[in-house]
Amino acid sequence: MRYFLVVGSVVGMLFVSACASNPQGTQEVRDNQTLNIRNTDTMEEHHTKRGLQQTDNPKQMNQVGETWGIRLDKEKVHEAIDLVDGVEVRRVNFTGSHAYVSIRATQDNLSDDEKMVLLNKSQTAVENALPRYQIRVKMR
Repeated sequence: MRYFLVVGSVVGMLFVSACASNPQGTQEVRDNQTLNIRNTDTMEEHHTKRGLQQTDNPKQMNQVGETWGIRLDKEKVHEAIDLVDGVEVRRVNFTGSHAYVSIRATQDNLSDDEKMVLLNKSQTAVENALPRYQIRVKMR
């Protein structure tokens, strides 16, 4: 008899707890849903009032150098590579304390030794311009 009483109590508690944890109909959930809808509407109106578009996120890839404070570092890399004759910058990426610079030789028919000399000169120039980064220069 005691066994049935304990099992019945456990089943009853599980049933009551399952019904109580269903928040779909509670007033608190309805209030939160209404608040979320109002906030979304307010933000959409805010963007259209200021003339902003959905794509005006300042942290997009094409705007990274302008907004995350690395524009000056990219300019320094370009200035340093401009001092080395025979190469041009293709791409500059920053990841933490690492800077990845991709360069290209302006002449097509260079030997491997000449490419290595240009690569070493570029590496040294960028390291002197940005000593706080660990520089990796790659020639394509």
